[in-house]
Amino acid sequence: MSEPQPAPLPRRLGLATATAMVAGLLIGSGIFRVPAELARHTGTPGAMLLVWVVGGLLTLCLAFTYAELGTLFPRNGGTYVFIREAWGRGAAFVFGWTFLLINPSAWAALALVFAEYAGQFVPMTDFARRALAVSLILTLTAANYTSVRLGALIRAVMSYHELHWYEAVWPTLICGAVAGYLFFDRDAQECFAQR
Repeated sequence: MSEPQPAPLPRRLGLATATAMVAGLLIGSGIFRVPAELARHTGTPGAMLLVWVVGGLLTLCLAFTYAELGTLFPRNGGTYVFIREAWGRGAAFVFGWTFLLINPSAWAALALVFAEYAGQFVPMTDFARRALAVSLILTLTAANYTSVRLGALIRAVMSYHELHWYEAVWPTLICGAVAGYLFFDRDAQECFAQR
């Protein structure tokens, strides 16, 4: 006997919000913490760049794999459905439970990174940072529970700022370095004073 087909979920996300979600998931907060560790372990800029390129290629392969599986099994459930089709209900059940246990840990890590960076701008105790992380998780959970569109809008805004952080920070760092050189380096000041 064939399995009953569940009712399709209503489509609430468009191309822009779906793209923002994927970009935000791929980039994540690791981009703000990983480069220093990567540079320390690789030792040279070339090796560091090679690791980033290999990671990008692996991510591209994963994206192609998910695209293929999504067109092969166009049903609600994503990875759960793919695992169920490949290895059966038992493996899919185990995946579902581990996903339920691991995902909140990832949310906590992201919220703690956010709180740590917020602590650089506003002095906070360790308890205040943890409270900020918990309140962030609760606020985003409430927003996603209230409305899929509201959750998608918040995700799109966060992804936009995550992607455009580079456009804002690098020119600021370069201008700051040039200004620091010109204003604090005595030789540079003398050179400009003679002209």
